[in-house]
Amino acid sequence: MPTPNSAPSGCSVASQRWLTRHASFGEKASYYSGVCLETGTVDAMGLTESCTAETSVVFLQQLRAKYREPLIVIWDNSPAHRGPAMRDYLSTDGLNLRLVPLPAYSPDFNPDEAIWDWVREEETANTCFDTAARVCEHLDRFFAELANRTAEVKQRCRSALQALADGLAPTTNHVDPMPDSV
Repeated sequence: MPTPNSAPSGCSVASQRWLTRHASFGEKASYYSGVCLETGTVDAMGLTESCTAETSVVFLQQLRAKYREPLIVIWDNSPAHRGPAMRDYLSTDGLNLRLVPLPAYSPDFNPDEAIWDWVREEETANTCFDTAARVCEHLDRFFAELANRTAEVKQRCRSALQALADGLAPTTNHVDPMPDSV
């Protein structure tokens, strides 16, 4: 089993998501998360500000510090994933990081969306938190507990991708015969 510092190449899939619960002060809690389909490891980073290119760099630095081996990060095309801060960071020598953008409007291709569905299912469904601190309390606990639920993480994320793949597959196994004279 890989240790945190020997993650296999290409294991992290990251996306940025935000949950906003407005109290009378308009507080906001934002989160980045990433899931490794090979190990079931989930990394998360909470914010009390909006997601920006600068905060995206901080999340990538967090991943880079934890996983020393080559990393492939697949994420959506959020404006927070581009900008001068991101370009500067990606020009760092020896970064050993590859970013792969998902096609526009394709959350179904992002396995991390299964994690956010799970968050809504277990933590935020039909709940109105009174402060951003309460949102963070619940989500931080949820993400910490995922360390003990890696098999379920892999199952949930892979099931979502498999269902999508099954939907794209042909419905029959019919193959037209080759003509005798080709």
